[in-house]
Amino acid sequence: RALATRTAAAVKQVMAHRGSPASSRRLEAGRDAAELPASAAMPQQQQQQAAGQPQAAGQSQESCIGTATSFVVSGCTHATVGAIVRGSYTLASENHGRRAYKRDSQVNGLEVMVYFWDERDGPSFCGWWFGPKIGGDQVWAYHPDRSAQTPPLTGWKVPYDGPVDTTFVISPSTGAAKQAASGWGTEAAAGNNWQGQAPAAQGQGFGMAQNKMQALEAGQQNQAWPQQQQQASQQGMGAGGYGQQQMPGMGMQQNMWQQQPQQNAQQQQQLMMQQQLAQQQQRMMEQRRQQEEQKRMAEMRQKQAEAQKKRMEDMKIQQEAVARKWAEDQKKREAELAQKREEQRAALAIRRVLQKARTVNIDTLEEVKKELAEVLALELNNCGSVKDKVQEECDANMQQATLRVQQLEEVKRKEEERRAEAEKKRLEREAKAKELLAELSKLVESAEEASKSFKEEAEPLTTEGENLGMDEVTATAKAAEDAGAEARNKAKACSDFMLQKGADMKVPPRPGAPPAAAAAAGTTPEGATPAESESGPTLQDLLKRINEVTRSTELLIRTVSQATEKATKKCEARKKVDANKKIFSKYDRDNDGALNRKELTSFAKGQYSFSLSPTAADEILRVLVPAGDKGVKVEDFHRLKMALGIAREKVRDLKRREEREEREKKLAETKGELQEHIDEAAKVVQTTEEKVAAAEKESVALAGKALDQTSKRMVQLADECETLIASAKATMAESTTKAQELGEDVQEELKLYVTTEKNKLLQKTARFESRITRSSALVAKIREVAAKKSVEELEKLRAESLVLIRYHQRTKKVNGEKLFTEFDKDKDGKISEADFVQFFSSCEREPKSKEEKDGETAEAKDDKEEQGPSQEDLERLFAYMDENDEGFLSKDEFLSFVREYMKVVKETVITSDISIKESKTLRRLELNEVVEVIEGPLKEAKVEVMRVHVKVLKDGISGWVTPVGNQGTAFLEPGGQILKVVKETILTESFELGASKEVKKLKDTTRKLKEGELVEAREWMKKEETSGLMRMKVRTCSDGKVGWATAVGTSGVVFLEVS
Repeated sequence: RALATRTAAAVKQVMAHRGSPASSRRLEAGRDAAELPASAAMPQQQQQQAAGQPQAAGQSQESCIGTATSFVVSGCTHATVGAIVRGSYTLASENHGRRAYKRDSQVNGLEVMVYFWDERDGPSFCGWWFGPKIGGDQVWAYHPDRSAQTPPLTGWKVPYDGPVDTTFVISPSTGAAKQAASGWGTEAAAGNNWQGQAPAAQGQGFGMAQNKMQALEAGQQNQAWPQQQQQASQQGMGAGGYGQQQMPGMGMQQNMWQQQPQQNAQQQQQLMMQQQLAQQQQRMMEQRRQQEEQKRMAEMRQKQAEAQKKRMEDMKIQQEAVARKWAEDQKKREAELAQKREEQRAALAIRRVLQKARTVNIDTLEEVKKELAEVLALELNNCGSVKDKVQEECDANMQQATLRVQQLEEVKRKEEERRAEAEKKRLEREAKAKELLAELSKLVESAEEASKSFKEEAEPLTTEGENLGMDEVTATAKAAEDAGAEARNKAKACSDFMLQKGADMKVPPRPGAPPAAAAAAGTTPEGATPAESESGPTLQDLLKRINEVTRSTELLIRTVSQATEKATKKCEARKKVDANKKIFSKYDRDNDGALNRKELTSFAKGQYSFSLSPTAADEILRVLVPAGDKGVKVEDFHRLKMALGIAREKVRDLKRREEREEREKKLAETKGELQEHIDEAAKVVQTTEEKVAAAEKESVALAGKALDQTSKRMVQLADECETLIASAKATMAESTTKAQELGEDVQEELKLYVTTEKNKLLQKTARFESRITRSSALVAKIREVAAKKSVEELEKLRAESLVLIRYHQRTKKVNGEKLFTEFDKDKDGKISEADFVQFFSSCEREPKSKEEKDGETAEAKDDKEEQGPSQEDLERLFAYMDENDEGFLSKDEFLSFVREYMKVVKETVITSDISIKESKTLRRLELNEVVEVIEGPLKEAKVEVMRVHVKVLKDGISGWVTPVGNQGTAFLEPGGQILKVVKETILTESFELGASKEVKKLKDTTRKLKEGELVEAREWMKKEETSGLMRMKVRTCSDGKVGWATAVGTSGVVFLEVS
C-alpha cells in the first residue's frame, strides 16, 4: 500500500509539470514509445535503465531544480547582490500555486526569499524573483521564465533590470537530489500494484509491454547468475586467501556472500522495470487525455462558430434599428436647431437695443425707451423659450438705465451748486485782490519817490565828485547813503508785501473764459489770472515797477559807492601831493625849485635818518637830474624817494651779508661738534649690532643643539644665551638714548641735518628690538621644552624610586605608616632632604638576575655601581615633590607619593581575607573601578595565586583581591591615578570652595582645567559638605600644579573620569 501511495504521488507530480517545456518533451517521448511495437520499445527502456537515470526525472531537472526541497546559489559577479543571494535555501511556503524557498540564514537582518509571481501586475512582472519578502518592492534578481514550476538553474538577471549573469547558478543540494532519485525508484517499484488496478480498456499495448517486461526480467536474471557466481568466488578468494582450502562451516557464509549481490541487482532491475512501466502507462494516459482534449476543442470551436453567426445576425438587426432611430433624431434635431436660431436672432435684436440702454444719458433716455418698445412689439414673441428671460433682461436694464439717469441728474444739480459757490468765492477773492492792488500801488509810488530823491542826492558825487573837497565828499556821501537806504527799504517793503499778499492778489479765471482772453489778462504759472481794476494798474504792471525801482536803486547804490571811493582817493592823493611839496620846500633851502647834492643829503638824513654816501648821491643825481639842471625838481620828488630806498636797501644787504657769513661760520663750528656726538652714537649702535647678532646666532644654535641635552643642561644653555640677550638689550637701550638725545637745543638751520642722522640711528635700533624679541622667544621656547623634559625626567625618577620603595615594602612587609617612620630618621614628623636621600642608600634592593650579572663588565663590578637614582637625582626628586618649597615633606604628602592605585580591568570579587576558600565575599568589583593597595601582593598558600590587600575608593571597603588568576587572566592592573578632564572646571588651593582668602601659599595654583587635560590623583574624591560637590586633590600632568578640583557635581555631572 505504501508503494502504491508513493507511485500515485509521483504520477501527480508528473501531471503537475505537464505545462513546462520538459513535460512537453516527456509527452512527445511517451507518444513515440506508445506507437512503437513492444519489441522496439523495450530496448529503449533497457538503455534508460543501463544509464541509471529515469527519463521523467532527467527531463524535469533539466532546466530547474525539480522536486528537490533545497538548493545552493553560487556565482554572481555583482558585489552587493552576490553577497546577499549566495547560500543555501530550503522549501518554506507557496505563492501563486508554486513553491517558495527561504535562505537558511539572514543577511543584515533581512530574509532572502525565492518565489514566483504571476501576471496579475502585468506580463513584465511575471517570473521568478529574489527578494526580502514575497511580493515586496525590493528585489535583487529576476528570471522571466513563466512555465518553470521550480526556480530555473541559470539565466538569472542581476540586478533585476540588468543583463543575464552567466555565473549565477542554482544547484540542487546533493542530499535532496539523491532523495528525489530514490523517490522515483520507489514510486516505480510500486507500479505493479497500481497497474494491476488499471482498467482493461487501456488496450493490448499495455499487456504486451508487461509480458515483454517480465520475459526480459527473467532473461536478465539468468544472464546475471554466472557473473554473480564468478564475482562471489573471486571475493571469497580475495577475502580468505586460501582458494579451495576453506575451513569447515564457512560454506553457508560464503553462499550468503555470493547471493547478496545477486539479490541487490535483481531488486534494482525490478525497480527500473516498474519505473519504466509507470512511465509508459503515464504516456498512454496523457495521449488519451490529449485526444479527448482535441475532441472537446473541436466541439467548442463548432459551438463558437454557431454562436458567432447568431451574433452577426443580431448585430445586423440592431444596426438597422439604430440607423432608423438616428434619422428620426437627426430630423428632430434640425427642427430644434432652426427654432433655436430664430430665438437667438430675435433675442440678439432686442439685446442690441439693450446695449444702448447701458450707456444712456439724460438726453437719450426717452429715445431708447421708444426704440425698445418697438423692438419688443416686433421680436419678443419670436424669442420662444427665452421670451421670459429676455423680458426680465429688458426690465432690469431699463430699471438700471432710469436709475443711472436719476444719478446723473443729481450729479448735475450738485455740480451747478458747486459752480455757483465757486463763483461767489471767486468774486470775493477778486474784490479783496483789488483792495490789495491799490495798497501795493501806493507802496510802489512811495518807493519810486524815494528812488528819485536818492538819485538827486547822489548826483553831485556822480558828476562832480573829483572836484569836491574831502568834507564835501563826506557830507554828500552821507546824504546819498541815507537816501539810498530809504529807497532800498521802501523797495523791500513792496517785495515783502508781494510775498505776504501775493497769493490773495491772484484769483482763478472765470469759468468758460476763452484761453486767449485769459492769456491777455496775464495768466500766472499757477493758472490764476491777476485781478484787474478799471481805475488802477494790474498786478503785472506793479511787479514790473517794483523790479525796476529795486534794480535802479541797487545800481545807484553801487554807483554812489564807487564815486565816493574814487573822490576820497582823489582827495587823499591831493593831500599827499601837498605834503610832498611841503617836505620839498622844507629842504629846498635856496628856494630854486630843485634839490642839489647838499639838500639831497640833508633830506636823506632828516627824513629817513640815512647817511647818503657821496657816491650814492652822485649816482642819484646822474639818473634823476638832466644835464644843465640844478638838482632834483619837485616833479621827480617821488623818484627821488625810490632812489633813496634803493640806496638804503643796498646798505642793508651788505650788513645782512656780513651777519650771514658770521652765522654760517658759527654753524660750521656747531655742526662739527654735533658730528662728534653722532659718530659716538653710531659707534654704540654698531656695538649693539654686534651683540644682537651674537645673541641671535647663539639662540638659533641653541634651538638646534639643546633638544638632545638634559633639562639641566638645557637650562644652563638658555641662561648663557639670555646673558647675551640682556647685554644686547642694555647696549640697545644706551644706543637708543644717545640717538634720541641728538638734536636737543640745536639751531634751526641744523635741525634738518640732525633729524636725518638721528632717524637713521633710530631705524637701526628699532630693528634690534624685533631681533632680540625673536631670540628671547627662542630661549623661552627652549625653557618650556626644558621644563617639560624636566617633568618627564622627574616622573621617570619618581617611578624608579617608587619601584625601590615598593620592593622594600614587600620585602619588609610594611605599610605606608611604617614606611614613613623608616624615612623619618630624626623622628620630627617630617621628611627632610637628608632623610629622603639616606633612605635610598640603605633600602632593600631587588637583586640582579644571573643574566644581568654575567653581562656586567669587570669595570662595572670594580666600581660597584649602585642601582637606582644617584644622590643628585634624589635631591632633584625631593625638590620636585616639595611642591610648596617648605624644605620638607609632610606625612600626607609622603603618603600621596607612595600610594599605589590599581584599576579593575575585568570584573572580580573582593573578599574579607587573603584565603579565597575560607573568606567571605564582600561585593563584586565592577569594570574600571579604582582601588588603593594597602598590602601585597602576597601569595595565597592553598590556591597558589598572588593576593593584594586593597581599599575600594568608591565606597571605602577594604578586602583582598586576586590581581591575576591562575590561568593568567588579569583582573587588576596598575593605574587608575591618572584622570582625564571631560568637562572644564577650576583648580583651587583649598578643599572648601568658600575658604578664606587670607590663607596664603608660596605658589598660586588656581587656574582652569581645560577639557582633555590629564591630572594625577593625590587624594581621592570626597564630599565637600557645604556645596555637596565631590572634590579630589590632583596634580596637573602638564605643569605640575597641585590643587583641589571638582570631580562630580551635585546633579551628577562628571568633570573628571579615570583615563
